[in-house]
Amino acid sequence: MSDMIDLRKEMKKMLDNTKYKIMLQKTSKKIHCKCYNEKYHEAKNKCNICLGTGWVFKFEKHKAFKQDCTNSADSAILFTGAGQFSYNSKIFYFSHDVHPQAKDYIWEVTWKGEKPISLQNLYRIQSIGEQRGENGRIEYYVALAELEVLDKDFRNFYVGKAWRDA
Repeated sequence: MSDMIDLRKEMKKMLDNTKYKIMLQKTSKKIHCKCYNEKYHEAKNKCNICLGTGWVFKFEKHKAFKQDCTNSADSAILFTGAGQFSYNSKIFYFSHDVHPQAKDYIWEVTWKGEKPISLQNLYRIQSIGEQRGENGRIEYYVALAELEVLDKDFRNFYVGKAWRDA
């Protein structure tokens, strides 16, 4: 009998029991949006299709954990096992099979049953930490994300369009 803890199994149990679900917008690194300008290598920053990234994407629903990084009296920087973060950053924890990437978006939403109905917050992933266990196996992911600011009209328009058939 092994006395080793299987972090994947433990993380899966914890995620299965949480009610916190997000939409992960995975951005393609191969297919450009129709708003992308090849000549200037840029996209329209208010594009309702790609959010100004210039790349197409897909949505995936996942369970996750979120940790708020709060400002301490001593410093505006928080040091954690996943790295150094500014106080307004959020840290999201994902299962080993999610594979989030830098520049993906995390949509914190309100749910009605299994459908997302309104956007609460939008975060852009700045960096990813692969938390590895024995033999280098990825046990779970830690994502550092910064809050994105969206105006209310864009928020309401985009959510309705993107998740009509989600």
